[in-house]
Amino acid sequence: MKVKDYLDEFIEELKNQLHDDERRWGDTWKKRNIEGQVERLRAWTNDMFDKLEHGNMDDIERQSEYLKLAGGALINWIRLNHPETYMED
Repeated sequence: MKVKDYLDEFIEELKNQLHDDERRWGDTWKKRNIEGQVERLRAWTNDMFDKLEHGNMDDIERQSEYLKLAGGALINWIRLNHPETYMED
């Protein structure tokens, strides 16, 4: 199998994570400028690697962290390719 063969399964899991995130955070991602969004992704990444290095996560928590990271990357991709999504306060 190739990596792309797992994409449908990953997308379904990511959709579930994004649904949960939307219920929790709403459209706040649209109100953060791209620099702020990049910093947020960097913080998530640093936090995730810190947790991984110190063995503080089980497999389910690891899966959730990777999905959050993918969601953050998706938001940055959207913000770069669709700047009209930015909503100033």
